[in-house]
Parts: sequence; C-alpha cells; structure tokens
Amino acid sequence: EAYSNMPYPDAGFRLLSLFRYWNMIAYFFPYKSLIKENWDDVLREFVPRFLEARDEAAYQLAASELIARVKDTHATLHNPGKALETLLGNRYSAAELSYVEEKPVVAGFFNASLSEESGLKVGDIIEKIDGRNVESIIAGLLPYTPASNKPTQLRNLSLHLLRSNNPALKVQARREGRPLDIEVPTYE
Repeated sequence: EAYSNMPYPDAGFRLLSLFRYWNMIAYFFPYKSLIKENWDDVLREFVPRFLEARDEAAYQLAASELIARVKDTHATLHNPGKALETLLGNRYSAAELSYVEEKPVVAGFFNASLSEESGLKVGDIIEKIDGRNVESIIAGLLPYTPASNKPTQLRNLSLHLLRSNNPALKVQARREGRPLDIEVPTYE
C-alpha cells in the first residue's frame, strides 16, 4: 500500500517505511554484496533518525540518505513533496550545469531566451553561491544524492546547485580565468 496521503507520517509509519526499504534491499536487491557497509548497521543507524524526524523535510532527508546508501542510480525518492522542494529551493536558474574535473561549469541553458538575462555564459566555472564555496554545497548534497558513482552523483545534484527560494542568487564564477560576481535571477 502506498499511503500516498501521508507526506509526514507518524513515528510508526516512518519506521514501517524504513523497515520496508531495508527489507527490500536485504532480501531482494541483487547488488547488495556491492554495498560497502554492513546493511544491519545501516538499519541501526537509521531507526533513531526516522523516529526523531521532526517534520516532513527531515523525514524526506532521512529517506533520501538511506536510499543513497545503496549507491544505485535507479533508486531514488520519487515525488519527494513540497517540504523537500522548499528546502532545496522552489526557484531555478536558467543555467544548466555540467562537471569538468568535478567543478560545476555552465554547459547551456534550460531556456535559451533567458541566457543573456542570467549573466552567465557557457564555460563559466561556478565557485561560490550566496557566499558559500561550491565544494561545501556539493559535500552537503552528496549524502542525499543516490547514484552508482561520483560522476553520476554530481550530474544528478547539478540541478540543485542553482536553486533558491529567493528571486536571485549571488554567484561568484570564473570566466576565462578571471573572477566575476554575478547576480543570477531564479524562476519558478
């Protein structure tokens, strides 16, 4: 049963979701032997985290981190809900990022007509977002980003780097070796 009307279930249902996922991996996941940690220890680690999840966003973060521990690109939290979306940011930049040597680089634009307005250009290397080093932002998102390998994790989390709940992001980038500060608009 999906329990679709429970974005933030009570502690009993949160534990049920943990046990159901843990059992799927323990008894049915064909690549369990590739998980680099003891799956029983993972269960012990996550029981208090699922019990103590104080709101919908904390619950969804705990579930995302659990799913990411499997290291499978096909395992993900589908339809995470508004709480997690709000935490990540409901607004997006027009820039599409890719990674070169593990650095986020503007590879294109989701909407070409907004490329000029963004202030960014293809090839710009993003170094800071709202005063935070991009490496620390990436490090904070990696545990919640399921993927089989780091390049795929970086690809998947690239959609979250230039998100905000504010109408603009303060971005420090490097263009042709020169640093620049850009106020990048975001869109709903």
